[in-house]
Amino acid sequence: MDTSEHLPLIPGDIRDGALAELRRLRAYVDALPLDKWSEPSAAAGWTVGDVVAHLNLTFGLYRRLLGSVAEGGGSSNLWRTIGKAAERIAPAASPVLNSVNSALPKLLDRTLAPEVIRGQFDASARQLTQTLERVGPEDYNRPVWYVGGPYPFTFFLALTVNEMALHGWDMESRTAEVADLDAAARRILPWFYWSGTPLMLQLPKDVKGTIQVALSEPGAAMWWRAGGEKVEQGREMTPHPDVSIRGDSATFILTLSGRMTPATALGDALTATGDRTLAERFLASWRLL
Repeated sequence: MDTSEHLPLIPGDIRDGALAELRRLRAYVDALPLDKWSEPSAAAGWTVGDVVAHLNLTFGLYRRLLGSVAEGGGSSNLWRTIGKAAERIAPAASPVLNSVNSALPKLLDRTLAPEVIRGQFDASARQLTQTLERVGPEDYNRPVWYVGGPYPFTFFLALTVNEMALHGWDMESRTAEVADLDAAARRILPWFYWSGTPLMLQLPKDVKGTIQVALSEPGAAMWWRAGGEKVEQGREMTPHPDVSIRGDSATFILTLSGRMTPATALGDALTATGDRTLAERFLASWRLL
């Protein structure tokens, strides 16, 4: 994966976006009333407290991952072995790993008092902030061997933005009068999904056609072409697409991430001109890392 082709963003902006999401989450959790802790979140089966406990665990994981790569460990023999192994076992192991990932935050949330989890969350967030602040220009092009191939370090910085922005929305959409993705997430995440196409887009083999996406708030344009041995992709506008999807970046992100159904999104903030069935199948075919 070539950085300039697949991540058309200023690397420092991605790091700054991750720091902005951390600040936003810390402020939200710090102000979260205890009576909201047990409220259902938008993440199916999780309370707001479960999401906080999950983020607490996730911050520790990302701190170690990003710290290791920044120290030059992303292309080591160990990381190459992990990447190749993940490529082989991920499909079979996913149900088991997802079950563990779902159960552990619930266990912590129901075992520890909210005040304790809040304190742990704040400490983990501070440590991840310190790790991100140490990341500099010399780190952005470091390769990370993941699922059989090298990805730029900036892809994993964008992955942290995705995790934090979505789980922030999962909580805020159920506890606040207004919930939205912030400007950094709306700018970074459409390109995160586009750049992660080989890992995250799982179109059925019978899907064929060219999908053009044109977004606003902020503006971005990208396309995908399905039907050959692999999905082709590109930036800007492509001539004669089979369907053109237009709308705001936040709705597009929330749909790809499964927070909103394609039918709901296309009946609200997104429009599809052309093959609507192709648009719905495309929007429904993304798998989060």
